[in-house]
Amino acid sequence: MISTSGFNTAGGGITIAALNGVTGASLVFTFTTLPTANGSYTVIANNSTTQTSSQVSFSCAAGSNVYESTGAGSVNVTVTVNSGKLTISMPDAPASQTLGGSSTVNVNCNVTQP
Repeated sequence: MISTSGFNTAGGGITIAALNGVTGASLVFTFTTLPTANGSYTVIANNSTTQTSSQVSFSCAAGSNVYESTGAGSVNVTVTVNSGKLTISMPDAPASQTLGGSSTVNVNCNVTQP
């Protein structure tokens, strides 16, 4: 479970800041448009040049380490909209380190917009 002190939406992006109380840690989901209804979105590589309305990519950072979604594993993000507030649930999704190293980690979240 991710706790957050910030949940910002702009354009097609959702930024979740201060993950688990870590200042500077963030998780950013990129949709073609901000979800306004319940739906399921397939995770794709963060550097994909084309993205459809049924897909999402993400990047995350903690300190000097940055990771980006790889699109591997056929992972789906579930978005639920309740009274205009978003809940985002994502099981383990692979992410490759693009800054600060070269490891691959699994990223997951279950967070509701405050």
